[in-house]
Amino acid sequence: RSSDLLAMPADADARFGRGSGPIWLDDVHCIGTESSLVECKRNAWGHHNCNHREDVGVVCEASMYPEGVTRFLPPLFEEFSPEVMVTETIALHQDSNSVRLVGGPNRCSGRVEILHGNEWGSVCDDGWSMSGAVVVCKQLGCGPALSAYSGAKFGPGSGRIWLDVVNCTGAESSLAECKRRPWGQHDCAHFEDASVVCADTLVTLVNGPGRCAGRVEVFHDNKWGDRKS
Repeated sequence: RSSDLLAMPADADARFGRGSGPIWLDDVHCIGTESSLVECKRNAWGHHNCNHREDVGVVCEASMYPEGVTRFLPPLFEEFSPEVMVTETIALHQDSNSVRLVGGPNRCSGRVEILHGNEWGSVCDDGWSMSGAVVVCKQLGCGPALSAYSGAKFGPGSGRIWLDVVNCTGAESSLAECKRRPWGQHDCAHFEDASVVCADTLVTLVNGPGRCAGRVEVFHDNKWGDRKS
């Protein structure tokens, strides 16, 4: 969801191979509006009655359609019932390639930079808050937002300052959707660049044909483990 990926039918019975190590999640019940898998209703970490034969998999398809367009999606693999067609209303949002975090220890921490007109620029810290951090972390596909910093915590940027007085609610899918001044209008200097720290990537897909399909694995307690159906 956080990368505008349209989920196809989830698959159990270790379709993408059996994992090893911990089984972190069991009895996971999501409604689809959660920003991360760990927000879904589930058993406590590591509490399960499963084995790796039950490792679940997911297949996603990147969506690039205008808001309100209904698309009919055929199954991606023969294993899915060929008579089933999935109808989805797809909202077009800026993908994770339009925002980045620079100067931090990993891709989920650093100075916020946003791409506009094929040029990267920073975000002024006027009005910057945890709600903005939530949106950035979600847009990047990182874990939950941990901190929102002002004052160029990860060093000052250079070049453009694209956004100022950014006022997010946290429900937006991309930083550009938040209320803000028009592009490039600001009264800031780079010592005011906004920064974010998110939890590093919490979910990955393993053993699939690409990054958007595979066995679901979750990072917890410094270890990767599986999710069960």
